[in-house]
Amino acid sequence: MIGNDIIDLNLINMPSDRHINKYFSEKEKLSFSINDYWLLFSLKEADFKFLQKYICLNNFYPKKIIVNNNLKYIEYLNININILKIEYNKNYIHCIVGLNNNFNYKICNIYDYRDNFIDFYIKKYKKKPIIKKEINKLSPNGYSPPIIINDFTSSISFSNDGQYGAWAHIKY
Repeated sequence: MIGNDIIDLNLINMPSDRHINKYFSEKEKLSFSINDYWLLFSLKEADFKFLQKYICLNNFYPKKIIVNNNLKYIEYLNININILKIEYNKNYIHCIVGLNNNFNYKICNIYDYRDNFIDFYIKKYKKKPIIKKEINKLSPNGYSPPIIINDFTSSISFSNDGQYGAWAHIKY
């Protein structure tokens, strides 16, 4: 399983103290600077998307999701979730997390969210994706059915913010 998040940096402001206190543990506040806020926020959002599929987590408790100070993994209770990719540029932050680094995962390009996913896929791969949920084949926790994209089973994660959209998937 995989989780991803993207933040459009053209839409953000500096976070307030209230926001920082709501989202970050004391350990994180000591380990990271205010300039790291949106990166950590994106990692926590990606992790929450992962945890929704992995353990059926329904409520977002950002202070319980702890980003390791070397940006290698994220801790939630006794689960360590690896940070697979961080892409940070002047326009957006894109983060991808997953349970282990040995997945055969494919990270697809960031696309302009004003296009839809199908249009983006056709432009990139020159064919229309065949997407369907495989209802009779549940993921290991029985929560989120895998998705079939052009004949391979995948755990997929979509995200969008502002004008950017992103998706990532794992080939099983």
